[in-house]
Amino acid sequence: MQFDWTFPVKVVFGVGKFSQAFKHLRGFGKRVFIVTSNSFEKGPRRSVLDNLLKQLDSINVEYMVFSSIEANPRTSTVDLAAAKLREFKPKYVLALGGGSVMDSAKFLALLAENPGFIYEYAYKGSGQPMKPFQKALPIVCIPTVAATSSETDSYGVVTNWGVKRKVTIFGDPLLPTLSIIDPELTFSISAKQTIDGAFDMITHVMETYLSTARPAPLQDNLTEAIVETVIEALPLVLKNPHDAEARSQLSWCGALALSGVLSGRNGGFPIHALEHGLSAYTDVAHGRGLAMLLPRVMAFDSEKIPEKILRFNKKIFGTKETSNPLKALEHGLNTYMKNVGAWTMFSEILLPGQKVEEILENTIEHAFETGAILKRDQEPYLENSRNITKQDAREILSQCSI
Repeated sequence: MQFDWTFPVKVVFGVGKFSQAFKHLRGFGKRVFIVTSNSFEKGPRRSVLDNLLKQLDSINVEYMVFSSIEANPRTSTVDLAAAKLREFKPKYVLALGGGSVMDSAKFLALLAENPGFIYEYAYKGSGQPMKPFQKALPIVCIPTVAATSSETDSYGVVTNWGVKRKVTIFGDPLLPTLSIIDPELTFSISAKQTIDGAFDMITHVMETYLSTARPAPLQDNLTEAIVETVIEALPLVLKNPHDAEARSQLSWCGALALSGVLSGRNGGFPIHALEHGLSAYTDVAHGRGLAMLLPRVMAFDSEKIPEKILRFNKKIFGTKETSNPLKALEHGLNTYMKNVGAWTMFSEILLPGQKVEEILENTIEHAFETGAILKRDQEPYLENSRNITKQDAREILSQCSI
C-alpha cells in the first residue's frame, strides 16, 4: 500500500513531565484557551488544573478556561465554546483531559481560524456537504487518559445530538504541535475508564488487522505487540492504579495506536463505523462501545481469516486451539475480557426506555449513511476482510445481546 505520513508532533513523555509543562509552553504565545471537563473545574481533579494555571502564571500567560466538554462532545457545546474563544482571541488552544477534550480542542482551533459552526466541517457520508479548511491555531495536548491517540493524530469525533449523528472531522491542521504525555495524570482515573481506554487503543490497531485479508508482516507484528502490551499492563493497573511502569506502557500504546506508525496496511474501520451509531443513540463511552463490538466482529471475520484469528489468540493469550477460530476466540480474547470487566452487552448501554431492536436498526442506518462503500450495481457495505452488508451488521449486533 502506498501512503504519505507526516509526524511533526513534538512528544514530551514520562512520569513527572507535567510539572515541567511551562518550559515547553514558552513561545506559544501569551494567551491560551484551555479546554477541559467539569471534573477538572469543580471535581476531584481540580488540583491538576490549578497546577497548570500556576505554571502558566509563572510564564505570564493569560488564559481562559472552558470546562463543559462531555464524554461524547456535542456540536452545541463546541459552538458555544467557539463563541467564547473568538472573543478571547488566543494564540493557541490547550487540551487537558481525555479524547473528548482533545478532540474538542482541535475543533476549537479550527473554528478560531475559520467561520461558521463545527458540524459544517464534518464528514457526514458520501456526497454530503463538508466545508474545507486549511488552517487552525496551534494545539497542545495534555492527555489524562490512555486511550484515543488524539494527542498524536489529526482526527476528532463530535456528536450532533439533535440529529443523532456522530461524525468525524479531520485534516493536517488538526495535528497537535505539542503533546505532553505524563502517565502520572492517569493514576486517578476510574477502573472503568481505564478498561474502556485499553479497549479503545486495542481496537484502533485491530481494525485494519482484521479488515484486510492481505498480509502485512511488519504492521501485523506491530499490532500484536501493542495489543500484547496493553493486555499485560491492564490487570496490573486495575490491581494497583499507581503502577507507574504499567501506566506508562498504556499511555505510550495509546499514543502510538493511531499515530500513523501502522501505515502501509489496507483495510477499513467497520467497528468504528458501527460504534459511532451506537454512541450517537445511547451515549455509551466510545471505548466501551468498541469493546462490545470487537469480539463479535472477530467472530464474524473468523470465516474469512481463520488463521489470523487462531494466530492472534495463540500469540496473545496462549490458546492451544489449532483449527477452530471461534473456540480460540472464546478461550482467548473473550475469556480475558470477561475476567477484566470489559465484556459488554446491549442491556448495559441502553438509555431508559430504549429497546435493543430500535437501537440496532438506528445503528445500522447511521453506519451505512456515514461509513458505507457505495459502488454501482453493488449493495452498500462496510469495508472489511469479509465485507459487512446491512444484514451482516444486523447479525453482528444481535450477538451483542449474548
